[in-house]
Amino acid sequence: MYRDAVVDPSDPDKLQKLWDQGMRQYVGQGFKTALDNAAALVYSTTVVNRLTTYNTLVSKWMNKMLDGDDAKKTAADPKACEQFLNDMHQALGIATGLLK
Repeated sequence: MYRDAVVDPSDPDKLQKLWDQGMRQYVGQGFKTALDNAAALVYSTTVVNRLTTYNTLVSKWMNKMLDGDDAKKTAADPKACEQFLNDMHQALGIATGLLK
């Protein structure tokens, strides 16, 4: 999904799919649950910080990507689109590091 969005960042459907289905649901739900249970599971400070950073990056786009019309505005704004893709790239790096 990330590659599709990078290849065609002007396509709001690809951006929204990356955010909603990929980063928020597929990866994000598990990470959110892990963060909510971090104390009980005795995660290290490093893991908690990475989960928090991931959640912050993905949540930042809640009001800009959840709705199709808002995703269209993001896709049409080159600076917003670049920031979105940068944030998702950073979040993917965090996810990859945590899952290794």
